[in-house]
Amino acid sequence: MTPLTKVVDIVKKGGAIIGIQLNHAGSKAEMTDIDKIGATMYYTHLNQDRLKLITQKQLKEIEDKFVEAAKRAKKAGFDFIEIHGAHGYLINQLLHPKLNEVIKDKDVNVRAAMAINVIKRIYKEVKIPIGIRLSIVDNTNDSVSIDEYKPFIKEIEKYLSYINISSGVTLDNEDIVREIKKSGTHVFRAPLVKEIRKITTLPLMSVGNISTREDIEIMLKAGADIALTGRESLYDPNLPVHILNYDEIDKDKYH
Repeated sequence: MTPLTKVVDIVKKGGAIIGIQLNHAGSKAEMTDIDKIGATMYYTHLNQDRLKLITQKQLKEIEDKFVEAAKRAKKAGFDFIEIHGAHGYLINQLLHPKLNEVIKDKDVNVRAAMAINVIKRIYKEVKIPIGIRLSIVDNTNDSVSIDEYKPFIKEIEKYLSYINISSGVTLDNEDIVREIKKSGTHVFRAPLVKEIRKITTLPLMSVGNISTREDIEIMLKAGADIALTGRESLYDPNLPVHILNYDEIDKDKYH
């Protein structure tokens, strides 16, 4: 707990808020020396010698662990929780009709019951703002449609503070060049934001190839409330200063 609290304190002293992303890798866990569990045997390119399909009992145990982790995060001072439900990890495996080999039901909310319970319980028991990251489409020729996720979003939106829209890395690695060509913009997730905006009033955010002010404006015009940066912020820690105009910088807080 102490190391996490130190990180939180440093961030808050700088005037920012801080959240933490909670995840279970499931079948994508890259471990070879211990047993692992997941909802699919799909990822044959990974070492699956010690992989077993998850049981209902184990799903309940993991649900409890998510809630316990959220409680620890709140105690450490984090301002919000993000549940990772994208990129082929456990919650995505449960959501996805082509990955879930444990709960074979056409209803996404039946398949995703554990994820729904996690979100409800954190909302009610931990009382901390929650978001979720979702791979809305697979970015493959055999992709699931956005319509597949509509019932799930409608079921959980009353408990959420935002949705983080992602895509791909589910059935296959993402072909960024192809997605840019298909979307008509190098900010290739902007069209996904536009589609999700039609079905929810929740704050939306997304990431992917955002490095300039113009990129941010593309994402915001698509309907996002927040444009996210990932590797670009690691490459350029002063990115906000480089993006903002001089008169937009709060000189009293900038240091």
